[in-house]
Amino acid sequence: MAMGFGYSVAYFLGVILPWLFDIQTHSLAPLGMVPLCMALTYSLMRSQRETIQELNIGLEKKIALRTEELSFANRKLQSTQKQISKYIDPNVVEKIFEGEFTAELSHCRKKLTMFFSDIKDFTQFTDSSDPEDVAKLLNEYLGEMAQIVRTWGGTIPQFTGDSIYAIFGAPDSQGDQGDALSCVRMATEMQERMKTLREKWWNQGIQLPFDIRCGIHTGMANVGNYGSEGFMEYSAIGLNTNLASRLEQVCEPGEIYLSHATWALVKEEIPCEEVGTIEIKGFHYTIQTYRVLLNDV
Repeated sequence: MAMGFGYSVAYFLGVILPWLFDIQTHSLAPLGMVPLCMALTYSLMRSQRETIQELNIGLEKKIALRTEELSFANRKLQSTQKQISKYIDPNVVEKIFEGEFTAELSHCRKKLTMFFSDIKDFTQFTDSSDPEDVAKLLNEYLGEMAQIVRTWGGTIPQFTGDSIYAIFGAPDSQGDQGDALSCVRMATEMQERMKTLREKWWNQGIQLPFDIRCGIHTGMANVGNYGSEGFMEYSAIGLNTNLASRLEQVCEPGEIYLSHATWALVKEEIPCEEVGTIEIKGFHYTIQTYRVLLNDV
């Protein structure tokens, strides 16, 4: 109806009104029709203005309502993403929400720097402590370490008890050297943070001198989604993943062990010393190993 009225007003202003002015100028002026025409014109223009104002108000209300709906949906999406990020690594969640990852069982070969760590004598602590105390300490430890991993751009496929498995190079990569450097620097920050936690726990009555062991290796791995169609996880597997895990197992408490492949990428910026060749279970050859000089980093 508003559109029909608009066309009528346009027709009047474009066709009828000029005709009336022509008539009033030549023949109706003596009869006093000019004021009448002016009054009619003013009335129509005012009516048109009011109609336009009503349309604008209605449009503004619709825009405001739609904006609020979109804002609510966006807040809901952000809240959902935040909650999911507590169960799945944020790097993976971000890729899912951006549409870069699909929920299908697939993987590819990528060069990664892989990290493993665990707490020495943690099993002894769990055997001699109340479950509530174990859970509290473990959650604090994993929370602190996970934050450090994320700060350096790593991805955590999984926690297993007190063990942490992190990868650098997937889903995003800083380049082979960048990934290796970030991983090693992350590990050094973890060792430094562990000193603070150890002192805190000691003051809380926990006597065990907790230390963490870290193993790092760089190599090709199969990275992607593993599991079933109904439940899957993003991870990296392969021989090189096993090597990183084995390095952590032979590492001295409080130290960071690197494979030769990782050492070659970081040696210009990270002070290290050679540990020597180590026989590692599952490998038919010895592994050249290096230790990060934590006091010099």
